[in-house]
Amino acid sequence: MSIFSQAKEYTVSIEGMKCEHCAANVEKTLKAIKDIKKVNVDLAGKKAIISVKSKDLDALFADVKAKISEIGFAVTNIE
Repeated sequence: MSIFSQAKEYTVSIEGMKCEHCAANVEKTLKAIKDIKKVNVDLAGKKAIISVKSKDLDALFADVKAKISEIGFAVTNIE
């Protein structure tokens, strides 16, 4: 069974991305988080689609918000 068959997708709304460098920085940061398996950053839509496999979503989402904040952006919503 593929790990992606059990992963769930969430949309992370991110404020502050203005260029491709910003989007690449967000992508690199999100990919470094342990339970995130796949990342697709949409600069125009100011969001990232993440595929995750985690039993503790509250902790994962707190980590996402903290890591994105550390690089100068803000998570406004995760759904």
